[in-house]
Amino acid sequence: GGPTACSYDYMEDTELYPDSDRVSFLGRAIFKINDEHRLFAEVSYAQAKSTYRLSPNPQRIRNLPVSILPEPYRTALSAEGLPSTFSGIRYRMTEAGNRTNEVTSTGQRLVFGANGMLGNWDYEVALSRSQNDAVDKYVDGYVLFDQFDAGVRDGTINPFGPSSAEGLALLDSIRVNDEARKSKGITQGVDFSLTRSLASLGGGDLGIAVGGEFRRETQDFTPSDLLVSNNIAGDRDNGAGVGSSTDLVATRDGRNIASAYVELNAPFTSTLEMQAALRYDRYSGVGSTVNPKIGLRWQPREDLLVRGSAGTGFRAPSISDLSRPTTFGTTSSFLTDPQCVDVEGSIDYCTDQWPVERRSNPDLKPEKSRQFSLGVVYEPNQAWNVGVDYWNILKKDVISTLGEQIIVENPDRYNGTYIERDEDGFITNILLQKENQGRLKTSGIDLSTTLRSEEGDYGRFGFTATSTYVLEYKRQFGPLEPYRNNLGVFLNEQVIQRWRHRIAFSWDKGPFGVTLANTYSSGYRDQNNTYDPVTDSLLPEHKVKPYSLWDLSTSWTASEKFRIRAGVLNLFNRAPPFSNQSYYFLASYDPTYTDPRGRSYYLSLEYKFR
Repeated sequence: GGPTACSYDYMEDTELYPDSDRVSFLGRAIFKINDEHRLFAEVSYAQAKSTYRLSPNPQRIRNLPVSILPEPYRTALSAEGLPSTFSGIRYRMTEAGNRTNEVTSTGQRLVFGANGMLGNWDYEVALSRSQNDAVDKYVDGYVLFDQFDAGVRDGTINPFGPSSAEGLALLDSIRVNDEARKSKGITQGVDFSLTRSLASLGGGDLGIAVGGEFRRETQDFTPSDLLVSNNIAGDRDNGAGVGSSTDLVATRDGRNIASAYVELNAPFTSTLEMQAALRYDRYSGVGSTVNPKIGLRWQPREDLLVRGSAGTGFRAPSISDLSRPTTFGTTSSFLTDPQCVDVEGSIDYCTDQWPVERRSNPDLKPEKSRQFSLGVVYEPNQAWNVGVDYWNILKKDVISTLGEQIIVENPDRYNGTYIERDEDGFITNILLQKENQGRLKTSGIDLSTTLRSEEGDYGRFGFTATSTYVLEYKRQFGPLEPYRNNLGVFLNEQVIQRWRHRIAFSWDKGPFGVTLANTYSSGYRDQNNTYDPVTDSLLPEHKVKPYSLWDLSTSWTASEKFRIRAGVLNLFNRAPPFSNQSYYFLASYDPTYTDPRGRSYYLSLEYKFR
């Protein structure tokens, strides 16, 4: 917005939920060889086809001829001594239609295995194969960049108003209908587990479990010839010409994964029990790790339980993290470049959906963690119990992507690394890449309670509540950078609410049941990237209100095989609280934590064939 630029309400052209068709099948068969051995097989198939519609393509076209300007600007800027070009335009390709993608994903899985007894050991072994295919097809709203750019420069396409019949015909002739991206992932593996009792202890049997797995993961990516040509407006490397070589190529990546574990369950006495585990994992190309875990359970009184655990964790980067094909697009929201504002003196030329390049990172290290917890459960009788658990987690080398807003708002730090600019200083590309960002520290308290009455003439009443109170959530955005608070504050495209809970009131009598449930999350300090077009300054900080929804469900169990459920979601028809966030196209609320759908109803029938 502002006196020399226009704003565009892209929300009006963005769908809340895509059209989607799904079909799935699941089957399982068991063959009993004898009393001690069984064979089993599982097969599943699922296909989903979704159509995503977004606002028309945003394009920034630089250094255009003055001759395409409408009057009186063309005459005024054509005077002798003035340049024959002007700086350029920000343009929404409304005449090309909404960007529309049709995404089809297909998944299938086969498992063959056996289980039973071998001597004193319970065993299970299985072979499995799964495959997932995805096709991303551009069906509308995308055009060939070279002919579109030429059409704007020669005046055939009018960016300042309705185009002529000739301009509309050109847009129709250069529409893209292309299966731009195809991907296939295959996982094949074998796994086994063995369990038995080793000895008798004061509180029961000393149990052991051992197991392992080996699997092979492969991932193929095939871009279309048109995508490789760098000639799709809205999905191209803006720093390279049409037909130029880019990072977008067909790829095939794979790796082997091996793991083994051993677990012990030791009930030393009737009041003291220990669980101990050790796990080994090895990822080809990444490395190996050994992670222990120990847990203790102590019950000094019949109504009191004390429990605790400690261990370490390991998360290897995925194949996509390491070698995902490069994709091009725009920032998820309009962002104001402060460096541009300093030069231009206004946000008019400096707020846009800037070009973005998303890359993987073959140099990623594994993410490691250590965690511990300590808690108590008090249960004075069968009708009531309450639990309190403290937990603490530290992650190292956290795998994440630096957010668009953080990059754009810190040009002094990220120019040349994550921000590319043209000779006039305007942003031509923002690099979003997975990286090991440093450490993350978080801790909190989980609370739970259950109340349950005896069944009487009026049925049985119940109450359950589970909640989490986060004490700390701090993270680094670089190994040597200071910790930044993410608790109750929108940061790097997310927020961690301090308090969340779910409570439920229930009643049942015979085959009938009713539940009234509430989910709640506390408010937080909002994302703040909205400028006042009059003062060219950020608007005051905004606080997002707490979010609370009530749902009502009923059920009737006619028999062991047949059940009917019906209910109302968002019983009081509450809208999401307003949020400035613009990371998602769905601005004015945050779809990560809230749901824009109002009151809705559902009915389900369940029948068990057995």
